[in-house]
Amino acid sequence: MTDRHPTEQRRAEIAEATLRLLADTPLEALTTRAVARELGVSQPSLFRHFRSREQLLLAAVERARSDMLQEVERVLGSTPSPMARARGLGEALLAYVARYPGLPRLLFGSVAPAPGPVRAELARVVTTQAALVAELLRAGQRAGELDAAVDAEQAATMFVGLVQGLVLRWELEGRVGSPGASFGAAFELFRRAIGAQQEVARATPEAPRVPDAVAARALGVLDVRPVLARRGEPLPAILDAIGALRDGGVLAIHAPFHPKPLVSLLAARGHGVAVERADDALFVVLVTKGGGAPPDDLRDLEPPEPLERVLVESARLRQAGLYVARLPRVPRLLLPRLRERGHAFAVEELADGTALLGVEGPT
Repeated sequence: MTDRHPTEQRRAEIAEATLRLLADTPLEALTTRAVARELGVSQPSLFRHFRSREQLLLAAVERARSDMLQEVERVLGSTPSPMARARGLGEALLAYVARYPGLPRLLFGSVAPAPGPVRAELARVVTTQAALVAELLRAGQRAGELDAAVDAEQAATMFVGLVQGLVLRWELEGRVGSPGASFGAAFELFRRAIGAQQEVARATPEAPRVPDAVAARALGVLDVRPVLARRGEPLPAILDAIGALRDGGVLAIHAPFHPKPLVSLLAARGHGVAVERADDALFVVLVTKGGGAPPDDLRDLEPPEPLERVLVESARLRQAGLYVARLPRVPRLLLPRLRERGHAFAVEELADGTALLGVEGPT
């Protein structure tokens, strides 16, 4: 059973058929007629969903990326060990390639897609993989599984290259066996290589750290819709924005869809995450750094109850404490009252017209 709309379901079937065909069809020979023949429909029927070969290829790559992110979500929930998750991610990617060997043809074929949306989406697939691995390695550093001196970005590039190298060798050897057959040994070599780099890094004295003079922020807002519209990867910006928050601070992310893999990733890092659908084109994701209490939702209270609630909760704060509330709008009448009581505060208006208010304990 599926809850997809029939048109959406048909588009997904066409994208899957395109991936199947690419397994044994050179990229330059893939046509809308061939895809229609694979599905047993007429070309005009196919054109009701995709008007060009490029649209077909784009849908196939988007389908592959969506499937891979679902695998990522499964892997993140399978084990608490970041390095075990990294290994599981590699195994999942290689298993997907075995199911749909047409994807490597797009990545490694003799005739690459021309510059445009298809190539940009392929680049996004690779960038997403590298960003996820880098974050898993950073989690490994926080968990003590990996030395803090290791450059997570460079190590993630090595990891992605390892996976791509196994896929390419599998292709060149005529797809005999599984592309992941030797991944276990390769991953252990990768792990040991990182270990060797750790020893070199320890031999070099670290430069003294300069204290950050900027106080950690209580609130942040990040709209990832423009990044996604350019087919960019927003994960690094999201992680940077969370990193800039103080513990208990809240980041509001504006997204065009429910980002389930992101939610799993952030929850695995120990952050509190809540998602709500504001309208058909906007989801608001509220991330509480460190897994603290979510924002106190005061949107349904009648005036002046939100103002009174904030003042009561703020009065209970100790020095360096933080209270975050979600309000129906920016509370302009409340802010002078907070200032009079000696509270520092931050206000962020969200895309749905509501507002976040962060109040710190009196100084």
